Formats: sequence, C-alpha cells, structure tokens
Amino acid sequence: MTTNVFDGLNGIIAADTRWSTLAPSKWMVYIDEVNYPKLVIKDVEQHAFGFLFAGSGTAIQKWKDWLKGDYSTPRPSAHSMAICIIDLENGKHFYHENQRIFHKDILSITGSGTLPAITCWEVNKCAKKAVHSASHRDVHTGSHVHFYEIATSSHNLPEATTEMTIDDVSHAMAVKGFVMNKELGKESSFSITAIDTHSTLSANDVAEIKEIRQALVQAKLSPMAPCIEIYADRTEEQEDALDAALSEMFNRKITRA
Repeated sequence: MTTNVFDGLNGIIAADTRWSTLAPSKWMVYIDEVNYPKLVIKDVEQHAFGFLFAGSGTAIQKWKDWLKGDYSTPRPSAHSMAICIIDLENGKHFYHENQRIFHKDILSITGSGTLPAITCWEVNKCAKKAVHSASHRDVHTGSHVHFYEIATSSHNLPEATTEMTIDDVSHAMAVKGFVMNKELGKESSFSITAIDTHSTLSANDVAEIKEIRQALVQAKLSPMAPCIEIYADRTEEQEDALDAALSEMFNRKITRA
C-alpha cells in the first residue's frame, strides 16, 4: 500500500515510492524507486501547492494529467483515492480527505503504514524517518522516500521530463519488479524474472504469478498505493468540498467529471 506524511511542525512532505498489486491472491508484485511519485508540486499563479495522493494508480494518473492542463475540463473522479493538498506558501493544509491521522496544520498520515509511521513520528518528529520506519513493519511500504522540504524547496522528486506514467510503472513491475508472498512477508521476496527457476514455487504458484504479470503487461491490473479509507463511498459533501477547494485554488469554477 503506502505511507504518506505531511509534517507541519518541520515543513516536510514525504511519501514512499512503492507501487504494488492488490490482486485477490497471496502473491503481490511490487516495485520501488520508480520515477512515479505520489507527491506532486503545482504552481498556481506563483503560489505553490503540494498534492499527496494514495489509491488507484489509474485514478492518480488522471489527476496528474488534469493538473498539467488548463482546468477548463471537469476534474477527474476522486473515487478510490486519498487526497491531501498542502499550501506550500504557508505550510498548512489546504484540503484533505481520507487521512487516517489528522491534526490540523501539524500532521496528517494515510496509508497501510500509518500506525508504525505515527509511532516513529511521535519520537523523532520527522516525516522522512516516519515513512522509512513504516517500511520495516508494512509490506506495502517501500524504504525509499520521496520528499519536499517547504522552507528550502529542497526535494528529490524526478524532473517532469523523466517522470513515468502509470502504464510505464505497470510495465516495469512486469519485467523488473519483485514478487512477495503476503502471508510470509518481506523475507519471501524474489525477482519476477526468477518465476520459472524459483525452487519452492508450485506449478499453481507459477501460473498465478504469471497471470498477475500478464494483467500488468496488458494494463488490466493497475498499480496501487491504497489505504483502507479509499473503499468508503464518497459523499456529496466530500464532492462539494473538493470542488470548492479547487475552485478557490485556481480562481475559477471547477466542475467534476
């Protein structure tokens, strides 16, 4: 899944880089350190905002595409997503929904690694350490961390010219990702290229993993960074609140798809 953190005390936004599958299987295919961040920095008339996304990779791609446009088209659906928007000029929350932990302008965390992340943050007060710490306890959180430091604008996000699409991520997972037995944890991981030579896999295991890989190749299975909250039905109040926030941000009427 994922771990996303906004640390308002220290002005840091951080997210892990792992993308994984959520097929109805004990097997998970995943990849780390790809150039497809869950954190997007957006300048709007010389005012900067940070978008933290979790959820369906396909849904996140639609938002990334929309944010690159002129906002004359309706915004994408926020179904199957968690969204947190940070006002980078003031270091405060601008909009949020589906955050598992939220303290206004001090802290917000979402993702499957939330509990180990908050335990670490309460001791160290550092978003980057919190995400990295979560990776030790949560199989869906990777140890590599994308970050943005608000005061200095220092970050390690990929250049726009090198950023991948979610289809690129799917392909990368299929050809150079890793496989994990979710029931056994991280120690069970192996390269996806070793499916046919792995000594402990049964014929059924091999067939199951290859089916997942083929679904990634054909873009029938989206890479995910989900959290529990994204499975809740969206309310009209949430929709209206998101429309209002975006309309204020872009200083124009934003409608929904």
